[in-house]
Amino acid sequence: MNVPVQVDAGVMYEHGTTIIKPGYQCLSGKVALGYARTRDIAQGVKGGDVERFQNQQRVILAIRDKSFPICLRW
Repeated sequence: MNVPVQVDAGVMYEHGTTIIKPGYQCLSGKVALGYARTRDIAQGVKGGDVERFQNQQRVILAIRDKSFPICLRW
């Protein structure tokens, strides 16, 4: 999926949280969920809930694109 801005996904690991850089990324399920849940300005989401909704939509569309070949889309 294409991530437009850097986001602190908030997924905790042994050495801190996960930073998602801008650009095309292949995210694990745990990181994608963290990305979809981000909503705070400190995490890099300046648009609040509106931008959070857009991030969730990006994740859903990326799952759709990965699940269905292009030839099966309407």
